[in-house]
Amino acid sequence: MSSPSVGSWAGTAVDSQLVAADTDRGTIILQHHSGDEIFIGIGTAGVVDKGIKVSSDIPLIMLEGFEATQEIRGICNTAESAAGGFQEL
Repeated sequence: MSSPSVGSWAGTAVDSQLVAADTDRGTIILQHHSGDEIFIGIGTAGVVDKGIKVSSDIPLIMLEGFEATQEIRGICNTAESAAGGFQEL
């Protein structure tokens, strides 16, 4: 079994890839460290006010199975940004 992978992500008001797809990944934990709220898309573009919100109020999400293997994308509201980290298990 391989060691957990740890990385960081940053998002802005432009939809962008936060974590690349990985068919070998079983679980991923995404954590909000600073900034504004970000809206997450799993295998699709992030859309403001839709999808999974990650913020200081909801600082952690965990994805397992098929969802964990997908590309994770995110977008913040206009003129906002967010940063965080992730751990692949």
